[in-house]
Amino acid sequence: MEYPEDKRILSIQSHVTHGFVGNKAATFPLQCLGWDVDVINTVNFSNHTGYGTVAGSVVSSTDLEKLYHHIITTTGLEKYQCLLTGYIPNADLLEQIGMVGRDLKHKNPDSIWLLDPVMGDEGVMYVDTSVIQAYQSLAKSGGIDIITPNQYELELLLGSPITTELEVTKALDILHHQYRIKYVIITSIYLDNDKSSLKAVCSDNGDYHILEISPIIEGYFTGVGDLFSALTIDRVYQQHLHNGKNHKQLYQCISEVMQIMHKVLIITKQARELENCSQEEKSEKDNNNNNNNNNNNVGKINDGTMRFNELRIIESRYLFDGNN
Repeated sequence: MEYPEDKRILSIQSHVTHGFVGNKAATFPLQCLGWDVDVINTVNFSNHTGYGTVAGSVVSSTDLEKLYHHIITTTGLEKYQCLLTGYIPNADLLEQIGMVGRDLKHKNPDSIWLLDPVMGDEGVMYVDTSVIQAYQSLAKSGGIDIITPNQYELELLLGSPITTELEVTKALDILHHQYRIKYVIITSIYLDNDKSSLKAVCSDNGDYHILEISPIIEGYFTGVGDLFSALTIDRVYQQHLHNGKNHKQLYQCISEVMQIMHKVLIITKQARELENCSQEEKSEKDNNNNNNNNNNNVGKINDGTMRFNELRIIESRYLFDGNN
């Protein structure tokens, strides 16, 4: 009897009780893809911060170090094939995670580390400003194989605006050659201030491709980057594992991931519209139908409508088996 290969990943990012961001968005899809997922939560929140208020706590750097040390020493684990790091709310925690990353790479130099430098989007920061310098130092320290910033996060990392293709190529040159990061994926960017055309950029040591993100699905969705990173590290690992046989270029891997992401958002949008219809019916029965329509619940920060745009990860499970 043949057993599937042992694929073990350590995922260090946020946890929420309700919704799908951070480890909640990454763990189930990775398990569907055959990964044994160990998780360390950087925060334990009731819900994501887009709701405007949360209950819960942030893990201290001391506790994170204890958790990691105990996993390694008690379980006898010798190595992980991959490390995935996401939402890290402060500099102290980020420095500790940097030590975890270096230790994992020391134990298994062939392991793949994907760093998602979650700081914010479209000019709004999600974390303490202290993490900017900490991310800059970590990115320069070596050991990171994949980095997945959005446009705003890339600008924070490099300390300058990046709005043209020329500026993108200069940024890629810095990340590849000065920071020694092989794979760079800019998950969303507007070039030349063209807000009508959202793009992604993926680069394998400077061999870059610009991909169109189209069509755009209306709504403020959270957890998209966390799911994207989980699917990306799986595809890149498979690329390394089968190098020389059915080998795919990075842009082909990312195109596959983007197609899955689009389908997940379609499923989420359809679920949102069904909830809207149910609300309309209830309002009509209560004689209180105040111009409800399918655009009311597209999701806004600090607004109760955020719940309608929680990713439908479970309903999308058939997409995560590696055959889509």
